[in-house]
Amino acid sequence: MDHDPNGLLKGHDIGALREKIRREPFVSIFEDLRRSVDAAAATDRETDTIVSRGWCHSQYFTPKVLEAGFVYRMTGDASAAAHVARQIDKLARVYSDFPGSFAQHIPGFSGRPTAYFSNAHTILAARMCREGLPGSSYRTLCDLARRHLIADVGDPSYFFTHWNAGHNAVVTHAIAGALCALTLGEEVGHPDTEKIIGFGRDACEMFTHWAFDDEGSPHEGPMYAQVTLLWVFLFAELLKSHGREDLFISLPRFRAIAQATSEMQLPGLIGFSGFEDCRSLITQEMMPWLLLTSRYYGRPLDLALWHQTAQSPDATLPHQTHNASWRGLLDLLWWDGRVPQERVGESTLPTAFFGRGTAVGVMRTSWSDDAVCLYLLGQGRSHNVPDHAHADAGHFSIYAHGDYLAYDTAYYNFDEDTHSVVLIDDKPHWPTKQGNLHQGRFELVERHAMLDFVGVDAAAAKGCMWAKRYVLFIRGEGDFAYIVTLDKINPDVKTHNYKWQLQANTHTRIETTGPLAASVIGNRARLDCTFFNTLPEDFPTCPHTMKVYADHHNHRHVWTGEPETNPRLVAEQVGPNCTIMAVIVPRRIVEPAIPVVDATAYRTGCAYVEHGQWIDQIVFASDHIYVRLPDLHASSEVAVIRRDRRGNVVDSWTIDGKPVHASRTAHKGTP
Repeated sequence: MDHDPNGLLKGHDIGALREKIRREPFVSIFEDLRRSVDAAAATDRETDTIVSRGWCHSQYFTPKVLEAGFVYRMTGDASAAAHVARQIDKLARVYSDFPGSFAQHIPGFSGRPTAYFSNAHTILAARMCREGLPGSSYRTLCDLARRHLIADVGDPSYFFTHWNAGHNAVVTHAIAGALCALTLGEEVGHPDTEKIIGFGRDACEMFTHWAFDDEGSPHEGPMYAQVTLLWVFLFAELLKSHGREDLFISLPRFRAIAQATSEMQLPGLIGFSGFEDCRSLITQEMMPWLLLTSRYYGRPLDLALWHQTAQSPDATLPHQTHNASWRGLLDLLWWDGRVPQERVGESTLPTAFFGRGTAVGVMRTSWSDDAVCLYLLGQGRSHNVPDHAHADAGHFSIYAHGDYLAYDTAYYNFDEDTHSVVLIDDKPHWPTKQGNLHQGRFELVERHAMLDFVGVDAAAAKGCMWAKRYVLFIRGEGDFAYIVTLDKINPDVKTHNYKWQLQANTHTRIETTGPLAASVIGNRARLDCTFFNTLPEDFPTCPHTMKVYADHHNHRHVWTGEPETNPRLVAEQVGPNCTIMAVIVPRRIVEPAIPVVDATAYRTGCAYVEHGQWIDQIVFASDHIYVRLPDLHASSEVAVIRRDRRGNVVDSWTIDGKPVHASRTAHKGTP
């Protein structure tokens, strides 16, 4: 049997791999790889210019070099080896007079003089096509590895003990160096080979500890988390295949991350809401590592998720960016060809996920493609990844019936005025250009048979005496649900302007449908929003005023950073505090409106929502618990009572678990 002594294919029977790529379902992946290598090589031969498409602080200018090495190892294709040789030449030029040669040979160079991604990929590729490389090319690479590439890891012993131990650049930098050391360190006699491999191992531990909370939710947002996880799991697999530590056993948070990746998927399994630093509003990043977690942890659902993300996306979905043919070299290596026995939508996954540390909640009606899904953020913080954090304590995104309606502007848009939160006096409290460091939190999370509840504490984030947002995700029959936001904010007992904001997706339009009502209308679905103001007698010396309107609000495009606008729905309240109750009802375009009735009483917000066979009563006794209504006596700040159409009470919930005294009702509020 033919085996590689180290590198990407360590532990693989090369003959068996060659047989594998000649049969379905693998042959199509391999042929796509081969075509992509041919295209990259053809483009590369046409110019002598080094074009960098780096990310995570690394220059990257060696397109398809890893794939080219694999193509040679499988087929002996000399042109693939020649492509690898050209990439070695690029590295030699860029590192020829380090660090000044970076600026000399990379047009428009900016950032840090390191190409650690290119270093790792090229060394792994060279291991696979060593016999096809000119001797001079391989000697050049070995010399580069000895002098620069293996040692190009920065200073991990400092990074791991400083505030950015969980940052994507720190982690990928250390891992890339470790991959170089694992593959070539011993051969070139690098004195720090073992130390640098150890840095790679420690980077995996630092990342899973600092960049994710206990439930597996990423502090840095899904885009950077997914990019970094690709390197973490690659290194973990190679460390295991080289007979070293098995991180799948020693780092148990791997399992939590895999679980969260499943539970945070949007309906249709098209990825994640674009919170924090996600470059796409909805993104399906490459996740071949699900094949590893499926195998090592006995998680068939991970295989099902990986398999379903290869399906063709619906081209009519706004911001759907997934490439349906996105299957690469790692998928080919790690997939055994099995077809999952179940679909994620048929699973027994819970219908709500809560990452307590990151303060990310995902609530859904079901796992069907037609589900209503709410993403809720609480501005949780990890002090180890501070530069990608947004002012989003209480922000919500809503995906309903195949339409992304209330969205996260993401990436460059750090401040409160670009999120669906309450803006005080028309300005962010902590404006920033590179990450909001102030923390909010989920102070209370509860699941109930008819609803999910989250209490967000945003006082520190907004600099207020108190700033609470309570969010109810109330389920009905099938894939019907509606959302209630309850805001109570008091900065300093003075009169302020409070703007309740819903950042609507760029493809939507907003229509006001009443003095305190409006609809966000998309292609397939809409959000009917009703707002509830306090009564004049609640604050007789300074009554609250409220108006509802829409505008086009400035933010920055997630890809380019250029100015862009999106429709924004605003409920503007002026008064001695913020007391805003909002009912948001998602429905398909073709469905009739759901009746929402305003029955606000003295110091008590009260709404009735009629849906299916139920009439729900939502009560908000902001900043007190004295609920005395004709059909309800309670001593709780928030209560939900469900009655049937005859007025009989069938269920109830309160924020503090106290009982209620509810009677039959025939509500007579204002529709």
